[in-house]
Amino acid sequence: MSKNQMTRRQHYIPQVYLGGFSPQYQNKGEKYTIYFYDLEKRKQSKKDVPIKSICYEKCLYEMRGDSGKFVCDNHLEGFFSEIENTFHTYRDKLERKAFLEENYNTKCFLTKEEKIFWAAYMIVQILRLPNGLDAVEQEIKKHMTYTSDNMLAHDAARWYCLPFFSEINEETGQIIKTLLKPMENMHIGVGVDLQGRIITADNPVYVETSEWPCDEYNKIIFPISSQLCLFLFGKEEKKMVDKNFLFPIDEADREEIIVSLASNAFKKIYLSYKLEEHEKENKYIEEAITNRRKEGEE
Repeated sequence: MSKNQMTRRQHYIPQVYLGGFSPQYQNKGEKYTIYFYDLEKRKQSKKDVPIKSICYEKCLYEMRGDSGKFVCDNHLEGFFSEIENTFHTYRDKLERKAFLEENYNTKCFLTKEEKIFWAAYMIVQILRLPNGLDAVEQEIKKHMTYTSDNMLAHDAARWYCLPFFSEINEETGQIIKTLLKPMENMHIGVGVDLQGRIITADNPVYVETSEWPCDEYNKIIFPISSQLCLFLFGKEEKKMVDKNFLFPIDEADREEIIVSLASNAFKKIYLSYKLEEHEKENKYIEEAITNRRKEGEE
Protein backbone atom coordinates (compact mmCIF):
# COMPACT_ATOMS: atom_id res chain seq x y z
CA MET A 1 0.00 0.00 0.00
CA SER A 2 1.52 3.32 -1.03
CA LYS A 3 1.74 5.88 1.75
CA ASN A 4 0.94 8.57 -0.84
CA GLN A 5 -2.18 6.87 -2.15
CA MET A 6 -5.23 6.65 0.06
CA THR A 7 -7.29 3.47 0.00
CA ARG A 8 -10.73 4.90 -0.66
CA ARG A 9 -12.69 1.64 -0.68
CA GLN A 10 -12.39 0.77 3.02
CA HIS A 11 -13.90 -2.55 4.10
CA TYR A 12 -15.56 -2.74 7.51
CA ILE A 13 -15.79 -6.53 7.13
CA PRO A 14 -12.27 -7.58 6.07
CA GLN A 15 -11.83 -9.38 2.78
CA VAL A 16 -9.52 -11.90 4.49
CA TYR A 17 -12.38 -12.70 6.87
CA LEU A 18 -15.05 -13.00 4.15
CA GLY A 19 -12.70 -15.24 2.19
CA GLY A 20 -13.27 -17.97 4.77
CA PHE A 21 -16.91 -18.13 3.64
CA SER A 22 -16.08 -18.26 -0.06
CA PRO A 23 -16.73 -21.41 -2.13
CA GLN A 24 -13.14 -21.00 -3.37
CA TYR A 25 -11.65 -21.03 0.14
CA GLN A 26 -11.01 -24.75 0.46
CA ASN A 27 -9.01 -24.90 -2.76
CA LYS A 28 -7.39 -21.51 -2.05
CA GLY A 29 -8.59 -19.84 -5.22
CA GLU A 30 -7.21 -16.43 -6.14
CA LYS A 31 -10.50 -14.59 -6.74
CA TYR A 32 -12.81 -15.18 -3.80
CA THR A 33 -16.54 -14.77 -4.22
CA ILE A 34 -19.47 -15.22 -1.85
CA TYR A 35 -23.27 -15.64 -1.90
CA PHE A 36 -25.62 -13.38 0.04
CA TYR A 37 -29.23 -13.30 1.16
CA ASP A 38 -30.92 -9.92 1.65
CA LEU A 39 -33.07 -10.21 4.78
CA GLU A 40 -35.05 -7.06 4.07
CA LYS A 41 -35.93 -7.99 0.50
CA ARG A 42 -35.92 -11.73 1.19
CA LYS A 43 -33.85 -12.07 -1.94
CA GLN A 44 -31.04 -14.49 -2.75
CA SER A 45 -28.15 -13.28 -4.89
CA LYS A 46 -28.51 -14.77 -8.37
CA LYS A 47 -24.81 -15.58 -8.43
CA ASP A 48 -21.80 -15.29 -6.20
CA VAL A 49 -20.23 -11.83 -6.00
CA PRO A 50 -16.56 -10.79 -5.48
CA ILE A 51 -15.84 -10.21 -1.79
CA LYS A 52 -13.98 -7.02 -2.68
CA SER A 53 -17.30 -5.56 -3.93
CA ILE A 54 -19.18 -5.76 -0.60
CA CYS A 55 -19.08 -4.46 2.99
CA TYR A 56 -17.16 -1.25 2.38
CA GLU A 57 -17.65 2.51 2.45
CA LYS A 58 -15.56 5.17 0.80
CA CYS A 59 -13.03 6.80 3.16
CA LEU A 60 -14.85 5.37 6.18
CA TYR A 61 -11.82 5.59 8.48
CA GLU A 62 -10.29 8.84 7.22
CA MET A 63 -10.33 12.14 9.13
CA ARG A 64 -10.15 15.67 7.73
CA GLY A 65 -9.04 17.94 10.56
CA ASP A 66 -9.67 21.69 10.88
CA SER A 67 -8.62 22.50 7.32
CA GLY A 68 -11.15 20.11 5.81
CA LYS A 69 -8.36 18.17 4.13
CA PHE A 70 -7.62 14.52 4.89
CA VAL A 71 -5.05 14.00 7.63
CA CYS A 72 -3.19 10.82 8.63
CA ASP A 73 -4.10 9.17 5.31
CA ASN A 74 -4.51 5.41 5.59
CA HIS A 75 -3.53 5.40 9.27
CA LEU A 76 -6.42 3.25 10.47
CA GLU A 77 -6.39 1.28 7.22
CA GLY A 78 -2.75 0.44 7.95
CA PHE A 79 -3.63 -0.71 11.46
CA PHE A 80 -6.50 -2.85 10.20
CA SER A 81 -4.24 -4.35 7.54
CA GLU A 82 -1.84 -5.50 10.26
CA ILE A 83 -4.55 -7.03 12.45
CA GLU A 84 -6.08 -8.74 9.39
CA ASN A 85 -2.72 -10.33 8.61
CA THR A 86 -2.67 -11.55 12.21
CA PHE A 87 -6.22 -12.87 11.79
CA HIS A 88 -5.01 -14.91 8.81
CA THR A 89 -2.20 -16.37 10.93
CA TYR A 90 -4.46 -17.30 13.85
CA ARG A 91 -7.16 -18.78 11.63
CA ASP A 92 -4.52 -20.96 9.96
CA LYS A 93 -3.25 -22.02 13.37
CA LEU A 94 -6.80 -22.92 14.40
CA GLU A 95 -7.46 -24.91 11.24
CA ARG A 96 -4.34 -27.00 11.74
CA LYS A 97 -5.70 -28.42 15.00
CA ALA A 98 -9.50 -27.99 14.86
CA PHE A 99 -10.03 -30.78 12.32
CA LEU A 100 -8.19 -33.40 14.37
CA GLU A 101 -10.86 -35.57 15.96
CA GLU A 102 -8.71 -36.42 18.98
CA ASN A 103 -8.80 -32.76 20.01
CA TYR A 104 -12.49 -33.11 20.91
CA ASN A 105 -11.24 -34.66 24.15
CA THR A 106 -8.80 -31.92 25.12
CA LYS A 107 -9.60 -29.91 28.25
CA CYS A 108 -7.74 -26.80 27.12
CA PHE A 109 -8.09 -26.38 23.36
CA LEU A 110 -7.12 -22.73 22.83
CA THR A 111 -3.91 -21.29 24.27
CA LYS A 112 -4.03 -18.18 26.44
CA GLU A 113 -2.48 -16.23 23.56
CA GLU A 114 -5.19 -17.41 21.17
CA LYS A 115 -7.98 -16.52 23.58
CA ILE A 116 -6.58 -13.01 24.01
CA PHE A 117 -6.26 -12.54 20.26
CA TRP A 118 -9.79 -13.69 19.44
CA ALA A 119 -11.32 -11.54 22.18
CA ALA A 120 -9.42 -8.46 21.00
CA TYR A 121 -10.22 -9.16 17.35
CA MET A 122 -13.96 -9.36 18.06
CA ILE A 123 -13.91 -6.04 19.92
CA VAL A 124 -12.06 -4.30 17.09
CA GLN A 125 -14.55 -5.75 14.61
CA ILE A 126 -17.45 -4.38 16.66
CA LEU A 127 -15.88 -0.93 16.96
CA ARG A 128 -15.06 -0.55 13.26
CA LEU A 129 -18.63 -1.06 11.99
CA PRO A 130 -20.08 2.05 10.29
CA ASN A 131 -23.40 1.84 12.14
CA GLY A 132 -21.66 2.02 15.51
CA LEU A 133 -19.38 4.85 14.41
CA ASP A 134 -22.40 6.76 13.13
CA ALA A 135 -24.29 6.26 16.41
CA VAL A 136 -21.32 7.60 18.40
CA GLU A 137 -21.01 10.51 15.98
CA GLN A 138 -24.67 11.45 16.48
CA GLU A 139 -24.28 11.21 20.26
CA ILE A 140 -21.26 13.52 20.16
CA LYS A 141 -23.26 16.07 18.19
CA LYS A 142 -25.93 16.09 20.91
CA HIS A 143 -23.37 17.15 23.51
CA MET A 144 -21.63 19.85 21.50
CA THR A 145 -21.93 23.18 23.31
CA TYR A 146 -21.28 25.20 20.17
CA THR A 147 -22.45 25.16 16.58
CA SER A 148 -22.60 21.60 15.34
CA ASP A 149 -19.57 20.69 13.25
CA ASN A 150 -20.27 17.50 11.32
CA MET A 151 -16.63 16.87 10.44
CA LEU A 152 -15.47 17.42 14.03
CA ALA A 153 -18.03 14.89 15.29
CA HIS A 154 -17.01 12.48 12.53
CA ASP A 155 -13.34 12.70 13.53
CA ALA A 156 -14.08 12.52 17.28
CA ALA A 157 -16.09 9.30 16.85
CA ARG A 158 -13.08 7.66 15.20
CA TRP A 159 -10.64 8.92 17.81
CA TYR A 160 -12.90 7.57 20.56
CA CYS A 161 -13.89 4.20 19.07
CA LEU A 162 -10.64 3.42 17.26
CA PRO A 163 -7.87 4.86 19.47
CA PHE A 164 -5.05 3.40 17.42
CA PHE A 165 -3.17 6.62 16.79
CA SER A 166 -0.87 6.20 19.77
CA GLU A 167 -0.06 3.64 22.44
CA ILE A 168 -3.21 2.37 24.12
CA ASN A 169 -3.50 3.48 27.74
CA GLU A 170 -6.19 3.79 30.42
CA GLU A 171 -7.58 6.96 28.89
CA THR A 172 -7.52 6.16 25.17
CA GLY A 173 -8.43 2.49 25.60
CA GLN A 174 -11.38 2.91 27.94
CA ILE A 175 -14.03 1.77 25.44
CA ILE A 176 -11.97 -1.31 24.53
CA LYS A 177 -11.47 -2.17 28.19
CA THR A 178 -15.19 -1.73 28.88
CA LEU A 179 -16.15 -4.12 26.10
CA LEU A 180 -13.45 -6.69 26.90
CA LYS A 181 -14.08 -6.87 30.65
CA PRO A 182 -17.32 -8.93 30.47
CA MET A 183 -15.50 -11.60 28.41
CA GLU A 184 -12.83 -12.35 31.02
CA ASN A 185 -14.51 -15.26 32.79
CA MET A 186 -16.65 -16.63 29.99
CA HIS A 187 -16.11 -20.22 28.85
CA ILE A 188 -14.97 -20.69 25.27
CA GLY A 189 -15.73 -23.33 22.65
CA VAL A 190 -14.74 -23.74 19.02
CA GLY A 191 -17.37 -25.48 16.90
CA VAL A 192 -16.46 -27.48 13.79
CA ASP A 193 -18.88 -27.95 10.90
CA LEU A 194 -17.36 -30.34 8.37
CA GLN A 195 -20.30 -29.68 6.04
CA GLY A 196 -19.15 -26.06 5.69
CA ARG A 197 -22.64 -24.63 6.28
CA ILE A 198 -21.75 -21.89 8.78
CA ILE A 199 -22.91 -18.44 7.72
CA THR A 200 -21.78 -14.94 8.61
CA ALA A 201 -23.30 -11.47 8.22
CA ASP A 202 -22.59 -7.80 7.68
CA ASN A 203 -22.56 -7.63 11.50
CA PRO A 204 -20.53 -10.78 12.24
CA VAL A 205 -20.17 -10.69 16.03
CA TYR A 206 -23.36 -11.67 17.86
CA VAL A 207 -23.38 -10.48 21.49
CA GLU A 208 -26.26 -11.46 23.74
CA THR A 209 -26.72 -9.57 26.99
CA SER A 210 -29.77 -8.88 29.14
CA GLU A 211 -28.43 -5.54 30.38
CA TRP A 212 -25.73 -2.98 29.73
CA PRO A 213 -23.33 -2.29 31.30
CA CYS A 214 -22.85 -5.83 32.57
CA ASP A 215 -20.32 -7.95 34.45
CA GLU A 216 -20.58 -10.74 31.90
CA TYR A 217 -22.27 -11.28 28.53
CA ASN A 218 -24.81 -14.09 28.20
CA LYS A 219 -23.26 -15.42 24.99
CA ILE A 220 -21.11 -14.43 22.04
CA ILE A 221 -21.12 -16.15 18.64
CA PHE A 222 -18.47 -15.32 16.07
CA PRO A 223 -18.20 -17.40 12.86
CA ILE A 224 -14.57 -17.66 11.75
CA SER A 225 -15.13 -19.55 8.48
CA SER A 226 -17.78 -21.75 6.89
CA GLN A 227 -16.38 -24.62 8.98
CA LEU A 228 -15.41 -22.93 12.26
CA CYS A 229 -17.36 -20.87 14.77
CA LEU A 230 -16.30 -19.39 18.09
CA PHE A 231 -18.74 -19.54 21.02
CA LEU A 232 -18.32 -17.75 24.35
CA PHE A 233 -20.65 -18.87 27.15
CA GLY A 234 -21.51 -16.73 30.15
CA LYS A 235 -23.69 -16.67 33.23
CA GLU A 236 -25.91 -19.75 33.64
CA GLU A 237 -25.01 -21.39 30.34
CA LYS A 238 -21.30 -21.60 31.12
CA LYS A 239 -22.12 -23.94 33.99
CA MET A 240 -23.19 -26.54 31.42
CA VAL A 241 -20.03 -26.53 29.28
CA ASP A 242 -16.28 -26.96 29.72
CA LYS A 243 -14.03 -23.93 30.09
CA ASN A 244 -12.06 -24.26 26.86
CA PHE A 245 -13.07 -26.95 24.37
CA LEU A 246 -13.51 -28.11 20.77
CA PHE A 247 -16.78 -29.67 19.64
CA PRO A 248 -18.54 -30.88 16.47
CA ILE A 249 -21.42 -28.64 15.36
CA ASP A 250 -24.80 -30.34 15.11
CA GLU A 251 -28.10 -29.17 13.65
CA ALA A 252 -29.10 -27.34 16.84
CA ASP A 253 -25.83 -25.38 16.82
CA ARG A 254 -26.27 -24.58 13.12
CA GLU A 255 -29.78 -23.31 13.85
CA GLU A 256 -28.50 -21.08 16.64
CA ILE A 257 -25.80 -19.59 14.42
CA ILE A 258 -28.26 -18.82 11.60
CA VAL A 259 -30.94 -17.34 13.87
CA SER A 260 -28.44 -15.30 15.91
CA LEU A 261 -26.42 -13.93 12.99
CA ALA A 262 -29.45 -13.24 10.80
CA SER A 263 -31.32 -11.54 13.66
CA ASN A 264 -28.25 -9.41 14.38
CA ALA A 265 -27.41 -8.55 10.76
CA PHE A 266 -27.81 -5.02 9.45
CA LYS A 267 -29.18 -6.25 6.15
CA LYS A 268 -27.45 -9.33 4.73
CA ILE A 269 -26.12 -12.73 5.61
CA TYR A 270 -23.25 -14.29 3.66
CA LEU A 271 -22.69 -17.94 2.77
CA SER A 272 -20.37 -20.20 0.84
CA TYR A 273 -23.26 -21.77 -1.06
CA LYS A 274 -26.40 -20.72 -2.91
CA LEU A 275 -29.61 -21.34 -1.04
CA GLU A 276 -31.83 -23.89 -2.69
CA GLU A 277 -35.47 -22.97 -3.24
CA HIS A 278 -36.64 -24.87 -0.17
CA GLU A 279 -33.91 -23.27 1.95
CA LYS A 280 -35.14 -19.77 1.12
CA GLU A 281 -38.13 -20.61 3.30
CA ASN A 282 -35.75 -22.00 5.92
CA LYS A 283 -37.50 -21.94 9.29
CA TYR A 284 -34.32 -20.60 10.90
CA ILE A 285 -34.17 -17.61 8.56
CA GLU A 286 -37.90 -17.02 9.00
CA GLU A 287 -37.43 -17.04 12.77
CA ALA A 288 -34.63 -14.51 12.43
CA ILE A 289 -36.75 -12.22 10.23
CA THR A 290 -39.55 -12.42 12.81
CA ASN A 291 -37.06 -11.49 15.55
CA ARG A 292 -35.85 -8.50 13.51
CA ARG A 293 -39.40 -7.24 13.10
CA LYS A 294 -40.11 -7.51 16.81
CA GLU A 295 -36.95 -5.60 17.67
CA GLY A 296 -37.86 -2.91 15.14
CA GLU A 297 -41.27 -2.45 16.73
CA GLU A 298 -39.91 -1.98 20.26
